Amino acid sequence: MVEGGNHEVSMQMQAEHLQQIRGDILGKWSSLQDAASEKKKDLMQQLRYHKLIREKDELIAWITDYLQIANDECYKDTSNLKGKKRQHQDLLEEIDMKELFTMRR
Repeated sequence: MVEGGNHEVSMQMQAEHLQQIRGDILGKWSSLQDAASEKKKDLMQQLRYHKLIREKDELIAWITDYLQIANDECYKDTSNLKGKKRQHQDLLEEIDMKELFTMRR
């Protein structure tokens, strides 16, 4: 009978030990999930930042192109007036499109 009692005590100790290991593993898993969530949050912020920088660079390039057109003194030559008018209309349409795109964000 004593042997049976020892066996039950040993089984109970093993069960408690397994429960402790299970708790440790679940705690580590939870910590890992929290760390992964924070990393994802940081990466999403970096992505938004890089998109903003890219859009800024594209906008600067676009403005620079149109400043060159605006500073072009060929307007003095009236032989190409229709072409210049068309360029101006295209510019206004592009500005309207960029405003719509910016407002949707």
